[in-house]
Amino acid sequence: KKPKELCHFSLNVDRKYTPDRSELRHFYYVQASHSGFDLSSGFEDYVPFEEPEERLDFLLQAVIDYEKTKGRIATDFFSYRGLLTKILMAPHEQSAFKFNVMHFDGQVFMKQDLAFKESESVPFASKPMQAQKADYAGRKFEHVATIPKPWPDCSRQEVESRYSDPIQAQCQYISVVRTGIGSLAIAIAGEVDAVYDWLPADEDPLKHYLELKMTVDPQSSQKTRAKFLQEKLPRAWAQSFLIGIPRIVYGFRDYNYNLIRTEEYSTMKIPSVIRAGSASLPHFVAPQNPWNANKAIEFLAGFLEWLIPAVLAYPENTVLDVAYTPASSP
Repeated sequence: KKPKELCHFSLNVDRKYTPDRSELRHFYYVQASHSGFDLSSGFEDYVPFEEPEERLDFLLQAVIDYEKTKGRIATDFFSYRGLLTKILMAPHEQSAFKFNVMHFDGQVFMKQDLAFKESESVPFASKPMQAQKADYAGRKFEHVATIPKPWPDCSRQEVESRYSDPIQAQCQYISVVRTGIGSLAIAIAGEVDAVYDWLPADEDPLKHYLELKMTVDPQSSQKTRAKFLQEKLPRAWAQSFLIGIPRIVYGFRDYNYNLIRTEEYSTMKIPSVIRAGSASLPHFVAPQNPWNANKAIEFLAGFLEWLIPAVLAYPENTVLDVAYTPASSP
């Protein structure tokens, strides 16, 4: 079922919530003259933002604001996109996950398990320098490829300074959508990187949203190409598919973090792009567990159709831990 935006909100540099689009940026093609731009520039002054526990506070505030004027949201389930992406990708990535769930007033709410998150994540400062710069380059690309307002409303300074602006990863624009998975209606909150073209005043904005990604140029080697087709692109598809973002723009860099080129992908066409690309891979990098979009969706639908009735069987406000470990995991 096609996602539809219910509401949205912004988180500013101080992580203050506002029910508006103040942090929504607008896509602006990186100029050809900046091909080769060093995406690690400014790294020395970067203050990393370690995302706090992904509590439901902001999502719940958005729901309250919406329901004050438009009535109860008709949905079975509320969560953030990141958690559902983990479930959607679990069969392919053979990855474990653990969440906390509860129900209230007939609706199920799910958030990440903090202890599990901390056990599987590495703080920025503890990562190797190469990984730190790769993380930074991704955030730098997102900033360089966007401007804070529509182009006609931007000053020359706002357009040109994006190459040297400090990166503030704590600023986010979040869209809350309602969609259908299997037999269920679910509400998902997910970050939106930018508006691709324009923002309509009287229609659902989802088809105008854009996801931005950065990775090593897949043309650099067969191994890198295989990783892009079977790891990077499926995950980008999952994130965009869940909240209805129709296009993804990838920035491709070299190993010295220099931007080489950009390429646009239609979210809907990514499964066929992956099938065609993977079929042409040489045998020594051919995937042992090829990604399949239909299997991923079936797994997510089956999981949620099992989970929600199971949670509703417990007393209201009972917090439950839900964990999944693939059969092949130790």
